[in-house]
Amino acid sequence: MNGKAQSIRRSTRKEGQVFIVSLGGDVKVGEPVTVSYTYRVLVLHLDLTQPTGDFRAELGYGDCGTRYLNVLDYLSGPRQPRYAQLAASNPSPSVEVA
Repeated sequence: MNGKAQSIRRSTRKEGQVFIVSLGGDVKVGEPVTVSYTYRVLVLHLDLTQPTGDFRAELGYGDCGTRYLNVLDYLSGPRQPRYAQLAASNPSPSVEVA
């Protein structure tokens, strides 16, 4: 906070995570505060060099420490892309793009 490292309490819930920092007397009411944080992202890019009919990809991410997988819609074609996802809490979490 404002360039100073703070101790953080983390709790997890089914819906996500909560991070709590006690600011104590370091902040006065009405004073702006800058909060900085980092998180890790792994980007996987599939580059298809030629048009592909009925393209389908299934990405499984069980047992690798990944908590969430998001798919960006960069597929183009005559039909709307279809996405199916099994949550990370599933024994075999995966996402399918077709």
